Amino acid sequence: MDLEQLTGRYRRLKAELAVAYGEEPWPAGRIDRLAQEIAAAEKALVAAKVKPARASRGVGRPAQVERNRITPFGPRSAEPAAE
Repeated sequence: MDLEQLTGRYRRLKAELAVAYGEEPWPAGRIDRLAQEIAAAEKALVAAKVKPARASRGVGRPAQVERNRITPFGPRSAEPAAE
């Protein structure tokens, strides 16, 4: 399976899992099967050295912003904050 097909399969399985979780009562067997197939697809993506889509959701280092009264994190600004 090439990378495009594998990525498409991963996204389709995730969408199908979301639909399954929306059903009442939950179809436990279907959810378990989908979770196993998603795990296999994630392993294949990692083997292809591509991160799965879920790993790209804002995970990692936050963007650097100027420090001020509203955002007291990041590097200090050259000017003192006006009170």
